[in-house]
Amino acid sequence: MVMMFAVLLVVILILELAAGIAAYALRGDLNELLKNTMLDTMHSYNDSNGKDITTAAWNDLQVNENCCGVTNYTDWWKPGPFEKPLLPSTCCESEQLVNGNCTEMNEFHRNGCFGVLSDSFEKNVGIVGGVGVGIAFVQVIGIVFACCLSRSIRKGYETV
Repeated sequence: MVMMFAVLLVVILILELAAGIAAYALRGDLNELLKNTMLDTMHSYNDSNGKDITTAAWNDLQVNENCCGVTNYTDWWKPGPFEKPLLPSTCCESEQLVNGNCTEMNEFHRNGCFGVLSDSFEKNVGIVGGVGVGIAFVQVIGIVFACCLSRSIRKGYETV
């Protein structure tokens, strides 16, 4: 049973290494996936009167990072021929909204949130890699100890 434990630890370690290598190799596709996901979630913003997780996530992101939209604030604008463009209230820098809406009359964040998230991922990739190496090191120690324990059990076991 101890050897089975060691073998399973080796399999898990190999799977983790494969996932890490795949993530590193596909890191360029991460930006495209992130951007497409952000654009898709904009369509479901405010679907349930501000109580859904998509609306809350966009609101938190735009307030905490002082950004608006994916590439810039114009991502929110879907004006018709006679409409004034509206932005979510979290895009406005001040609390003074026009009829409860953030419009071009207000001071609002002009930079997009995609750049902020992309920079955050790139900045923290070293931390994630360090944690991964630390976990792999602990697993290797577990494999070595399991093999040593199995060997000592096998050596000390006497057949009758």
